[in-house]
Amino acid sequence: MRVVITGGTGFLGRPLVEHLVGLGYECTVLTRDVSRASQLGLPVTVKLAPNDALPPADAVIHLAGESIVGRWSAQKKEAILASRVEGTRRLVAAIRTARVRPHTLLAASAVGFYGHRPGTALDENAPGDPARSFRAEVCRAWEEAANEADALGVRVVNLRIGNVLHPDGGFLAGLLPIYRGLGGIMLGEPSAVIPWISREDGVRLISYALAHERWYGPLNLVAPESITHGELAKRLSARLGRRFLGKAPARLVRLALGEFASALLDDQRVIPGKASRAGFRFEHRTWPDWLDTAYPLLQRAPDCELAPVR
Repeated sequence: MRVVITGGTGFLGRPLVEHLVGLGYECTVLTRDVSRASQLGLPVTVKLAPNDALPPADAVIHLAGESIVGRWSAQKKEAILASRVEGTRRLVAAIRTARVRPHTLLAASAVGFYGHRPGTALDENAPGDPARSFRAEVCRAWEEAANEADALGVRVVNLRIGNVLHPDGGFLAGLLPIYRGLGGIMLGEPSAVIPWISREDGVRLISYALAHERWYGPLNLVAPESITHGELAKRLSARLGRRFLGKAPARLVRLALGEFASALLDDQRVIPGKASRAGFRFEHRTWPDWLDTAYPLLQRAPDCELAPVR
């Protein structure tokens, strides 16, 4: 199968490309800078093409988008929204005019779709954020743009991605410098739930959705067992050999990070309903299990006296 991937040089996209190549897929990565991408060590069989091209493909995986990390100024918000919504619209327009259309579009979205929903179990049938927060509205518009491909006879899967955990990037990489330098600090309420998934399982679940053609619509990319801010902070502190300092006042977090703080503080018990019902086998179902598995990777982090695995 020929697969075109946007965002294929990123934190999630690059291991996904490597995984798909290992399964025998013919992969083409769309990129803003072909010359730079050629130096990143992608598998030699991967083809590179500029973003404004859409080579013949059986399926498209769309992961590209402006990073949400940073204070959400008006300019930053505009970049976040445009990169996701306008970028997806351009991709669907290219699919519309393709001589041979791909049969599948897996398009990134995020669990931000659900908003701050303490005490509510959120599977793929749950409605969007009733408060219509910025994050949720971006995800809604992002998915609507992707779903335009449905009218073209394309199977669309909206990948509602949780916090992807790996020491090399994403949510965890943002926490590690704080823990190394200061100690363990809990950002949210102790009982607030964090939707997460290991990067390995995220890659495998996207691949699974690509292969199972009866899947369409929203798909929660999260682990079956959620974690709380309290559990994450205490266990990660212990594993890094750092003292747990307690909870950072939410007011200070919001003062420092602005509206972006909602991406870290929202309480979201998101459930992988479709994946669980289909019998998808998660390699890392629980946070302690993943932390034990990731121990050798955490050992590479500088300035950390890691507690032994017990």
